[in-house]
Amino acid sequence: MSTNQKPWYNVGVPGSTTLHCCACRKEIDLGFPSLDHHSSYCPTCGIETIFFSWKDVLVQIIPEEAPLELTRSIRWAQENLDELEVVTVLSSLTQVFDAVRAGTEVMQGE
Repeated sequence: MSTNQKPWYNVGVPGSTTLHCCACRKEIDLGFPSLDHHSSYCPTCGIETIFFSWKDVLVQIIPEEAPLELTRSIRWAQENLDELEVVTVLSSLTQVFDAVRAGTEVMQGE
């Protein structure tokens, strides 16, 4: 496995609408939390990127550098889910993530 893998994601500071592009390191200000799972591009270097907010943090993923399985999942979501459905997926993953971090056992439906 190569230790020289290019960065494929970056996260901003909680509550901020800015982050630095993981490809060119220039600051990007979206001006608002992002909910769009479709591709956009860094305004400075033009690389394809996905921006979304998760738990009040802006996230950037560069599909061409991301693990292939994640890129396939992103492409599938772009073709098969709308924004509300993507928000539901992220919300569901957040619930599981929060339970794991808390170390609590959660029985669905109890």
